[in-house]
This record gives sequence, structure tokens and C-alpha cells, in this order.
Amino acid sequence: MEPPQLDIMTRKPRNPSSGVLSFLMSGIVICQGLIQALLTLAVYLMSLWMVIPQLNSCNDENEHIKISRSQAFVVLTVLQLNQAFLSRSVTLSAFKTGITGNKWMIAANIFSFIALIFAIYIPRKIMLPLFLCCCFLKKKGF
Repeated sequence: MEPPQLDIMTRKPRNPSSGVLSFLMSGIVICQGLIQALLTLAVYLMSLWMVIPQLNSCNDENEHIKISRSQAFVVLTVLQLNQAFLSRSVTLSAFKTGITGNKWMIAANIFSFIALIFAIYIPRKIMLPLFLCCCFLKKKGF
């Protein structure tokens, strides 16, 4: 599915006794996770403390907490969708590898974004029966 990298044959082979995640790669993964966590937390706190309480249009006193959680969920989900493109190559950036090389990945990303929009904007009373129906069909082997 993924097109081959152009410089794959010019690189030195990886040491077979070393792990898949090197020390450097582990550091990169941890840094990316921390950045995503901090961005999500920042959006949640900014929404909770600055933006939403100023609207004063919430009937429920906990409505602004629900909105802040939803905003944090959207930010984290979009960051993860972007992470899929960033993780395609260890040595090259997403701009050099290109984002149009893997059509299935683009389709999955678009489908995931549409599912995110549905999860945010379609009420729970509609989504819950659909989810339960899908779980039932999966148990029956469909």
C-alpha cells in the first residue's frame, strides 16, 4: 500500500540484534506524544477557563465542561490523524514523502474525520442504537 522510499537501497541495514525502536526513535515518539498531550490540555484549559464561560448562554452549569471536553477530543483526534502522515518515514518529513502516495491512507483519514464529525454533531440517542446494532451484527459474524 505504501509506495517504497526512494533512498531505501542506499541506507545501511539495521542491526538485527537491535530493537525496532532505537533510543533516538523512542525519544521522538515520547516527544511527539508529550506535544500532543500538552496541546490537547492547553485547548481544554483555554476553553474551560477563558472562552466558554464568557458565552453565558449555557442552560446547564456543566455544559461548558462538556463543550471543553468535546473541543479537546477534536484536537486530539485531528492531531492523531495528522500523526499518521508524520509517521510514514523516520528519515524524511511528510513534505518530502508526500501525502498523496497512499490512497488508502487518505481514504481512511477522510473516513475517520467524517466519523469524528458524526460523533460530535449527531446526538447520542441516535448514535447509541447504531453502535449497539453494529456490535450485535459483529457478534453474529457479519
